[in-house]
Amino acid sequence: MRKGFILALILSLILNFAAYAAGPNIIQTSEPHVGEEFTLSVDPSGIPNGGELEWGFVSGSENVNSMRLRSGGRQLVFTPINSKPVEITAAFRDAKGNLTGSSNIVINAKEFNIEISIINDEPVTLWDSAERSEVESNALLTQRPIKLQAKLNPEFKGEHSFKWACDAAAVITANPDNSGEIFITRSQIGDSEVYINAFNAAGVKLGSGEKVVSITLPLAVYEESERRKQAWTDWQSAQALWNEGSYSEAVELGKKALANAPRDPDIETGFKAMAANYSRYTRGIELRARAKEQQNNSQFVEALQSMRLAQVIWPQDENLSDISELEQIVDEIRIKLQSAQWLRDTASAYDKEGLFEEALEYYSKSLEIVSSDAVENRVAKIKERLIKIADADRYASEGSALERDGKLQEAINNYTASIVSNPDNALKQHIEELQKVMTKRERQAQVLYKEAADLQRKGNAADALLRYKESQAIWEMPEVARRIRDLERNVKNDKPLRSPEDFGIGTGADAARMIKDADALYLQRQDEKAAALYRKALAIAPSDDLRNWITQLETNIRERRAAQAANAQIKAANALFKAGKINEAAAKYRDALAVHGNPEVEAFLKAKGISLTPEPVQPANNQPQGRQGKR
Repeated sequence: MRKGFILALILSLILNFAAYAAGPNIIQTSEPHVGEEFTLSVDPSGIPNGGELEWGFVSGSENVNSMRLRSGGRQLVFTPINSKPVEITAAFRDAKGNLTGSSNIVINAKEFNIEISIINDEPVTLWDSAERSEVESNALLTQRPIKLQAKLNPEFKGEHSFKWACDAAAVITANPDNSGEIFITRSQIGDSEVYINAFNAAGVKLGSGEKVVSITLPLAVYEESERRKQAWTDWQSAQALWNEGSYSEAVELGKKALANAPRDPDIETGFKAMAANYSRYTRGIELRARAKEQQNNSQFVEALQSMRLAQVIWPQDENLSDISELEQIVDEIRIKLQSAQWLRDTASAYDKEGLFEEALEYYSKSLEIVSSDAVENRVAKIKERLIKIADADRYASEGSALERDGKLQEAINNYTASIVSNPDNALKQHIEELQKVMTKRERQAQVLYKEAADLQRKGNAADALLRYKESQAIWEMPEVARRIRDLERNVKNDKPLRSPEDFGIGTGADAARMIKDADALYLQRQDEKAAALYRKALAIAPSDDLRNWITQLETNIRERRAAQAANAQIKAANALFKAGKINEAAAKYRDALAVHGNPEVEAFLKAKGISLTPEPVQPANNQPQGRQGKR
């Protein structure tokens, strides 16, 4: 329909306005949207006999295209190309061409809403070493493709395409055929903004949308989680291999698991036990081989001894059958003596392994067969030793309880009594460590006492009270207790007290406990709390490995803070750039790069022709600006 015809129709309608009555009922069957074909119709029952319906545009015809009539002129079809209003008129004429009525309608087309959603085909899971299970996480990883999907709301009924863009902190790695799907990546944690426009087949913009994609988890944390998970999987496989009797394979897999998770207490403790048992197994195999060689050399008594010792070290069914065969070979006359000898040998083997209850049982059985003063003396010594071991265990257990209660001197007394009953080098070293701790605590208490006294003389009673309490908590002194009572009559200070560990005072066991707690905090991504606890452990038990780990962790913390500060600057720069404030945006981008390097931002600035360094300011009148030019 040509525009000249439409304008003529509009004038005719205006001139004959007084001649017609009520206009036709214009029906709008759907909500109009930009770029989508839209239909208006009228009720045909209102058309006069022999008359006709005429359509026209009062205003806004330039805002539509593809205008045409359907159903014998009862429907007007067109496509809005923007969201500006369009006013349309419909008029009835009788058979003589007289105007009998008209109606107007204003169409306000809406842009389609574009919904952007994040699709994670592979959900991120982190390994919880404490719970031995995977923990689902909604986090997105750096340096890993993130799939985004867009759809029009409501659904567009025709052919359409999408055009994507993102800010300088992210990169679009894949966008097949300008479809509603893309993949983006980002090298650092932070927020990236993604933008999208939709167009129909004629190039009319249907709508736009945007979404902030938060990248919250560094890939390194995920990889560390995967290593810990693999370590636990390997360790479970190693245990299964061990239970199946594949000892060598189990030990090798256990070594691999420990290498991937050296601070996992379950794997470390379990592998130590496995390695110890493997040593017993190899020793048992060697003894069995020796027994076979002795049997081949007709040394039946010696072979029997070796085979029985192999069975004590590492019991096997095949050993039992070989032992039975050797017993039958031995002369019947010596069966009794040999049986006694076997019992003594077995008892001696248990005796050497420290299994005194079993040794006592076998020594007693040998005495029932053949009396022996040497065996009787050994039985008496074992019984005496068992009594001493029981006493030592009791003293050590009581000492451990006292140590947990902070009663170090009483704990040392019990540990010393334990060593007297049953010498133990490890316990002796622990006593020496506790004595050093006590000395350090007494010295630190004296230092805090002096600080408190100085504060009290200067009139700072509250801080003095705090120092006195810290001194008394570390090492009790009557004078300190008296001063605390005097000060508490007039002043209160309920601030938390520092513990001995805060001053680098503690045992190796204290340090190990702190490291375990710090490891748990690190797994929960509480890096700063973990670093503080690692430093406490390092002060107690210096270690190059731990020191290097703390240095690496603190570097990561500084790196993350710098990245977060730079990301904030980049976000502000993106907003300025989007608003057309190029110079202000460029300054913000440079500020961000000064805080933390970002290859994507540098590439973005170069692509936009923006210098990475600010342009130098030219001095007025070409006057020298150096030290000599100033007056």
